Order: sequence, then structure tokens, then C-alpha cells
Amino acid sequence: MKQRLGIALALLFKPDLLVLDEPSNGLDPEGVRDIRQILLKVNRERRTTIIVSSHVLTELEEIATDYIILNEGQIVEKVSKDKLIDNMVKTLVIKVDAAKQAATVLNEQFDALEIKIVDDTTLHLSSDDIPSYDINRRLVSKGIQVHSLTIQNETLEDYFFEKVGV
Repeated sequence: MKQRLGIALALLFKPDLLVLDEPSNGLDPEGVRDIRQILLKVNRERRTTIIVSSHVLTELEEIATDYIILNEGQIVEKVSKDKLIDNMVKTLVIKVDAAKQAATVLNEQFDALEIKIVDDTTLHLSSDDIPSYDINRRLVSKGIQVHSLTIQNETLEDYFFEKVGV
């Protein structure tokens, strides 16, 4: 209740700028959702700029439009959400009956493809240039059973740790 009350008091004065430090700290899931919805509504309807300092990166993914990544008090990167999404690594996870054979086929077929064999049935591919349907078609045409193709996006947490070198 203290978090909600503090935000409510700050909003009474209809500020142009609102600075919040860990606004969802100590709240239950319903409270976190309520705070998020309030902040989004205030930003949208009152055009209030809201700066949120938080270690809960999954929560920031839900509300932030721009990010400043800090490490030991130094700015590491300033980035918009759209640019951040473009910068985040997308991995194509392929489940097949024979990963080594599939990797061989893909290496023969495509030049600019980074392939990581995870286990006997799983491959990770890093390439935005080749559509997954084309990869699927090539594997199937060589007799490899493809069980699934899934795009796995890097999380904000992964991106943050990559940028701060942890």
C-alpha cells in the first residue's frame, strides 16, 4: 500500500516528469500489474515522462520505451525499445531426428549460417537472412525429420549482462 500511496501522492500534482525507484518492489503480482497499468495510463493520457530505475528487467520490458543501461554509475548504452529489439539476438531453435546430419546439410546449403549443435536432436542457428521455411524445406528434402522450428528471442536480462560484461 505504501508504494501505491506514494505514486498516488506524486500524481496528485500532475507532474510533467515522474522519477520512480523500484516502483513494484514488495508488491504482489496483482499490485505489480496495477502499478504498470497506472504508469502506462498516466504516460499516455497526461503525457507524463516517467523515469523508472529498476533491477526487475522483465517488468521494464513491459513499460519502457527507451533504456539507459548503467554499470557502476557509468552509462553503457542509451537505446530505444525499437532499436533494442533490433539489436537483440534471435536464435532459431530446430528440433530434428539427427542434429549432426542436419548441421552438415545446412553448412553445405548456406554460407552465412552460425550453427551450434546443442545435443543429438537440437540445433541453434543465428541468422536473420535465411527464412525458417527455407531451412525447413532444405532439411526435409535431404530426408531429415524436422520436429519443430522456434524463434527464441534474447531477453532484456541477457542483453543487459552482455552489455555490462557479466
